[in-house]
Amino acid sequence: MVPISGFLTTRTPRGTMKDMILKTKQRNFLILGTIAFMFLAVGIVSILRSVSAKTSTSDVRAKAAVTKNLMINATIAQIDEVAGALIVDNIYFTDTSRSGEAKNYGAWKVTPPTSYMLTKYLPGTNVVIGVDAKTFLASNHTMTAVSIVKK
Repeated sequence: MVPISGFLTTRTPRGTMKDMILKTKQRNFLILGTIAFMFLAVGIVSILRSVSAKTSTSDVRAKAAVTKNLMINATIAQIDEVAGALIVDNIYFTDTSRSGEAKNYGAWKVTPPTSYMLTKYLPGTNVVIGVDAKTFLASNHTMTAVSIVKK
């Protein structure tokens, strides 16, 4: 009978049994390492796709609002000097800021730009107001103007 230590050192055409076992372990390690690397790569790609999908799916209207202000026609109804605002009436979007027919949206409170003098235009004056779309709040009929010019 050949002792186990003798069995591992027995010569075969491919080398000793010990060498063959080491080569087999190295191959298994390479195969397992490759499979683990592939799973890691798939995981990283799926994480990157989910993050980029969350950041790229934003409202198209929000993107448009960043590049273009809303333009609104209105009539100054009164000047609120205490609040530093204008009360405008008969507002409707200009042709460039709407599609379809013009609708009258009633009275709104407009915060003018800091460079605007409240007494520049008197009540009854028709004006065109440039509005930052993010400040156009329909829930409480307020908006912040970027520009106010006489029509």
